[in-house]
Amino acid sequence: MKKVFLALCLGLFTTSLLKAQSKLPASYLNVGLGVGMNYGIIGTKTVIGYKNSGLLVGLGYLPGGFTGYEVGAQLGINWFFANFGYGTIGTYQVNNEDPQVTEAFNLMVGAMIGLGQSKRTFIDLGVGHTFGAPAIESPLGEIEQNAFTIALGVGYRFGTIKKRD
Repeated sequence: MKKVFLALCLGLFTTSLLKAQSKLPASYLNVGLGVGMNYGIIGTKTVIGYKNSGLLVGLGYLPGGFTGYEVGAQLGINWFFANFGYGTIGTYQVNNEDPQVTEAFNLMVGAMIGLGQSKRTFIDLGVGHTFGAPAIESPLGEIEQNAFTIALGVGYRFGTIKKRD
């Protein structure tokens, strides 16, 4: 009985939270800091377009001192988003060879959950999958690099498109 009550309360809370996300500011530039492929691994994610939809550019840092990036497109519907891009997914090193950067396509879905009354500040949560990455030849055999991926960040929605009278 406690589990049913807890599940009901959680469901009502989630529904209320998501309904409150339907009124987002009419911004044209979203900038966030975070981790994940959308953020160039550790860095920034920028969406240039109207209400979470448009050109996606991620720029960040990879272990080994490499620059990480992702370029793609994002479609946002209220709090929900889906994006598709191409960029760096990580680095690898086999034995004593030089470190190598791996690039692949990424398909991700998630939520940009607005905080506060204005909803300008947001939390960015995403899950996705990479594909198209080359397999790595190692002494143990071929290692597949396509994998499940996540993104987590915080951001701010800049600018407002003013209505004309």
